[in-house]
Amino acid sequence: MTSARQRIQNAIAFAPVDKLPVRIYAAAGGYYTHGERLHELLCACGHDFGPTSEFRMPPPIPPEHVDAEGNYHAKRRDEWGVEWEFRIPGVQGHPCDYPLADWAALEIFVPPPLPSGYTSGIKDTIAREANLRQEFFRVGSAGTVFERMHALRSFEDILVEILLADENAVRLADLLFARVEELVTAWLGIGCDAISLGDDFGVSTGALFPPRTWREFFFPRYQKVMDRVHAAGKTVFMHSCGNVDSLLPDFREMGVDVLWPQITSWEMRDLASKARDLGLALELHPDRGDLMHHGTAQDVRDYLRRMIDVFAVGDGGSWLYVEIEPGFRWETTEALILEIMAHR
Repeated sequence: MTSARQRIQNAIAFAPVDKLPVRIYAAAGGYYTHGERLHELLCACGHDFGPTSEFRMPPPIPPEHVDAEGNYHAKRRDEWGVEWEFRIPGVQGHPCDYPLADWAALEIFVPPPLPSGYTSGIKDTIAREANLRQEFFRVGSAGTVFERMHALRSFEDILVEILLADENAVRLADLLFARVEELVTAWLGIGCDAISLGDDFGVSTGALFPPRTWREFFFPRYQKVMDRVHAAGKTVFMHSCGNVDSLLPDFREMGVDVLWPQITSWEMRDLASKARDLGLALELHPDRGDLMHHGTAQDVRDYLRRMIDVFAVGDGGSWLYVEIEPGFRWETTEALILEIMAHR
C-alpha cells in the first residue's frame, strides 16, 4: 500500500496516485463557526501531511474580546511590534500601528528571535518529525517577506517604495529574507520534505507589480532561498493569492515546485494546462467564496468532481487543499468533506 508520503511525492513528480491526495489545514476560524462537529469530520477524513492528532480545537474567545453588542473585537501587538486589529475570530486581522511608519526606526529595528519551537526541545522535535516522515509528507514554513513588509509599514507606502527600489525598502527586504534563511536553516536541521513560502502578489485582475519590478526586486532573493532548499534535496512550496498568471514562468524558474493558487482567479482548464506545461504541481483549494457561502451541497459535489477531472488529479501534479473558513455553511462544508472522503 502506498504511504501518504509517497502519494504526495508521486503527485509532485506528476506520477499517478493510488487515491485522491489531500492536505487539510484545521483553521481556527472554521472551528469557531462549526465547533466539534467540524473537528470530528476532519479527523474522519484525514490527510497526507500529518496525523489527525495535529488538528486541535482553538481556545474559547476571551470575554474581554466581545463588545457590548456581542461582536468580536480585539487588538494585540505581535513580536515584530505590529499592532493588529481583529474583527473575526480565528482570522488574521489588519495592522493598525506600524513600527516602521517612520523609516528612521529602521536604524534600530531588530527582528524578534526565532520562536522557541525552533530552539528549545529541538531533539524531541527532530525525533518526532523523523517518525512522522515514515508515513506522512512533512512541510516546514519559512514565512513571508512582502506581507511582512506591508505589516511593518503601510501597504501604500511600501508598494511605491518597492517600485522606486527605495534604499530603505531594499534594506528591509534583505533583513526579512535573512530571517527566511534562518527559518530554512532551522527546518533543514529539524528535517522535513518541503519548505513553504508565501506572499500574495496578485489581485483579481493580475499581478501587483510590473514584471520587471517583480523580477528585479523579488526574483533573485527568492531564488537564492529556493536554490538552498533544492541543494538540500527538499521541495519548495509557494502560496500566492490573486491572478499571478504573468508570474508563473518566473515562479517555476526561480525554483517553485508546488504552488497553492487562489483558484477563483483562474479559468480552471487554462491553469491546469499552464501548470502541466511548466511542471508546476498545484494545491487546489476549492472556491471558498460564492460556492461555500451560497452554493448547495450538490453544487459543491459537482464543483469538486469537475476540479478533479480538469486537473487530472489521478495522473499526478495536484492534490486538494482544504481550509474551512468562517461563514461556510454547514451544508456545503459537510458536502465538501464527505465528497473528498468518497474519493479517498
